[in-house]
Amino acid sequence: MTSVLGPLLASGNVAEVHAWGDRQVLKLYRPAPWTKRVAFREAANQATAEAMGLPVPALHGVIAHDARWGIVSDRIDSEVPADSVHLQVLIELQVRLQQSKAPFLTGLKQRLASHIDYGALLEPRRKRALLAGLDAMPDDDRLCHFDFHPMNVLGTADRPVVIDWADACRGAAPADACRSHVLLEIHFTGLAPLYLKRYCEASGHTAAEVLAWRPYILAAKLIETPNEASRVLALLTELGW
Repeated sequence: MTSVLGPLLASGNVAEVHAWGDRQVLKLYRPAPWTKRVAFREAANQATAEAMGLPVPALHGVIAHDARWGIVSDRIDSEVPADSVHLQVLIELQVRLQQSKAPFLTGLKQRLASHIDYGALLEPRRKRALLAGLDAMPDDDRLCHFDFHPMNVLGTADRPVVIDWADACRGAAPADACRSHVLLEIHFTGLAPLYLKRYCEASGHTAAEVLAWRPYILAAKLIETPNEASRVLALLTELGW
């Protein structure tokens, strides 16, 4: 690939997105020892979703650029800001993704367990209790994007496209919904209750099924962003954990 790195289009906690040629983007991970592994994992997940016919940007490869790793995909233009995409569109899209089976992806419960066990902010007693509770939760082989929120849906209301596939896994759909609910609770507070209500209406799952995953989603999230740890810990403590 010989394209020149273009203007910065978006920036997040772990990566920046730059224009790459005329119709592509390069998601360039910030320097860290784990970025090569994550770049290839995200590319594999995105390629899998693309092969399943799901609405994702076409993947073109994984590259190293100035000692950083990134993935090249089609550029998706949005007519409206991502956080203004209608909530019902997001929910219908998420339910559509969850109807797909993904037995080849990493297990959701395995992912949560490793994150809970690795985290340094919970004492061993709390970890043991959380891991025992998680082990008893139901499992499934549904496709779970596991980072599904308004900023990760681009395009238009009639042709939405899902980006950021690094966390995709297989598991129970209510767990994926609970992860979305927690993300909305932290970053889009006013949307969280409405999201839960409409998701349950669209999916047939109950609020109790979704919220049962909340302690495990919160505990696993503690290793992600240090600036959110105090808020996440407070929410976990409110649940009696």
